[in-house]
Amino acid sequence: LPLAGRDPALHRAVARRAGVPVLQDLEEWLAHGILLEAGAAPLGPPAARESGRRGAAPARARAALVVVGAGADLVSSEAQRAGLPAPLKLDLDDPQAAAAALHKTAQRAEVVVLCGPSSDTAELKPSPPTLRVDPAQPERLRALLRAVALPAPRPDDSQPVPATGDAARVQAVLTDLPPPLYLSGAVVSDEPLGDHDCKRLLHAYGAAVTRQAPVNTSTAALRVLTKLGLPVLLLPPPPPAGDGLAAALAEERAATLCTTQAEVKRHATLLLAKHPYILLREVIPAGPRLRAVVSPERGLGPVLRLARVRPGSAEPDWQAALVPLLRGEARELAGFFGPPGDGAPQGESARTAQQLGQLLGQLSACATAHDLRLDLLIAVEPEPVVVHATGELKRAAPAR
Repeated sequence: LPLAGRDPALHRAVARRAGVPVLQDLEEWLAHGILLEAGAAPLGPPAARESGRRGAAPARARAALVVVGAGADLVSSEAQRAGLPAPLKLDLDDPQAAAAALHKTAQRAEVVVLCGPSSDTAELKPSPPTLRVDPAQPERLRALLRAVALPAPRPDDSQPVPATGDAARVQAVLTDLPPPLYLSGAVVSDEPLGDHDCKRLLHAYGAAVTRQAPVNTSTAALRVLTKLGLPVLLLPPPPPAGDGLAAALAEERAATLCTTQAEVKRHATLLLAKHPYILLREVIPAGPRLRAVVSPERGLGPVLRLARVRPGSAEPDWQAALVPLLRGEARELAGFFGPPGDGAPQGESARTAQQLGQLLGQLSACATAHDLRLDLLIAVEPEPVVVHATGELKRAAPAR
């Protein structure tokens, strides 16, 4: 399925829901055909299919790459880019040793990719499935390794991410909202939600949000401080809901960082002289940020869009998924936007990606339950948490 049109992120979202790979060119299409012909698709971590069996054999690698002749450096580079293990280089001068090494390698992998000229690889007979590619055709090699590296579907991929709202908390948020407005006798159903109310609603569905509380006296600020701890941010009331990212940046500029109890009392007194209330919020360390937007698309319903926040970038690189999210979609999105892993243990990176996928599912469940538009800023590390939120809630008219 090649992409065309003005919104490739939306096309990828539809293809992901349909279970159809998105291919960029003819070489990728041919690579998937080679996988199907060899009986090597779908591939993926065997742990997703076999680890549940007690006494199962050790999980095999997705693929083993074997290089015969020239091209080992190119294959190693492309394998690293695709997330595949480093290749084994075979020396055909000793046929028996080469056959033994190939047999041993094939036992540890689901598929063997033989890289080399056909004249050199023709005599090699590893256990199937086996794919053959000549490194002299780098585009074909690159496309084949990308296709091999695609993870296999898991049994639960088509199930929604489990997230159930706390009915009491949801009702408390809805009760605290102002009564519906009427225009010419008709109820105005679009209710803008500010940062605090939006986070309360998201938290009712289990989503991790910043710990914060509004206060209208300096005494109340000190009482809240005992729960939040130091340092803490003091913020004036947020402006009317608008562009979520612009509002978040304006909020950061207006925030006052306090590191002592005396600073909290002094700045709270000064701010409350100008505003009816202020907000105390925990400090989230600087680090990668994501923007998440949930909005309806004609003919598709609500869509979740996700992009990294890069200061100075003209146009974010969006990924998208249909709402409500399925588990496989949530895992894939989290894989795109999880921590890069540089300087962090692999286990921590995997755990953060899992937490991000769970958070996206909770956002999806909340948006689905309340026909809710969302515009959020998410901190990825050390744990994914919503640091800024705006929304628009569809409310039904009260019974008369």
